[in-house]
Amino acid sequence: YLYREAHHGAIYIHRNEEYHVESLDEEHRIVHVTGPFPWQFRTDARPETTIDIVQREVERQVGQEGSSMHVALATLTVGEHYRIVRKLHARDRSAAGTFPIDPELSRTMSTLGLVITFDRPVAYAAAHAIEHALLSMVPTEVLCSPRDLIGHTTMQGPPRIFLYDRNPDGLGFAERSFERIEGIILAASDRIAGCGCSRSDGCPDRKST
Repeated sequence: YLYREAHHGAIYIHRNEEYHVESLDEEHRIVHVTGPFPWQFRTDARPETTIDIVQREVERQVGQEGSSMHVALATLTVGEHYRIVRKLHARDRSAAGTFPIDPELSRTMSTLGLVITFDRPVAYAAAHAIEHALLSMVPTEVLCSPRDLIGHTTMQGPPRIFLYDRNPDGLGFAERSFERIEGIILAASDRIAGCGCSRSDGCPDRKST
C-alpha cells in the first residue's frame, strides 16, 4: 500500500491522527510526514493498471452453455502507475478535486492470477460488479483475505476479469482460487441473488454511506 497511501501529498492516517506526507525515500525506506494536524480532506490514489498475459498455465470452461466463462490460471506481468490523486472532503467523502503525484510512482511485478473471459458480450458495469462479487467470495472457498487478491476488469478485446495475487510471484492464493472457482462463482451468484438492491433505487448500502 506504499504508493497508494504514502505518496507525496497524501494524508496518512495513523492511530486516528492525520499526517501530511512530504516525501517518500524508497532508497532508505523512509516516509517523511508532518503533523498530526486536523485535515479537512482525505486523499485517494488509484493506479492506472496494465496487465499482460505471459503464459496460461492451465484453463477450463466453467458454467452452463449460454452462461459459461472461460477461466485460466496464468502468469501475469502487472504494471501499476500512480499519477493522479483524488481529493475528498473528510466529512462526507465527496469530491474536492484532483492533483498530480510528483514524482509519478510506478511498479511492475510478475505474479499469478485468474483470467476470466465471458462467452458473450457484457457491459463494463456488469463485469466490474461481477469482479467485486467474485473477489468478496474468494474467502468462502480459500483460506485468505479478499485483500490478498486484486481485481481488475478490462474491456480491451473480449471482456475480462483478472483476479491476481497481490504479492510478486504469488503466495498460492490464485492457484487455490482456480481449483475452487466453481464454488466461488456459486457463492457470488447466491450473494447477488439474495441482495435487496432494486434496479431503480440502486444499492441501499451505497446510499447509506
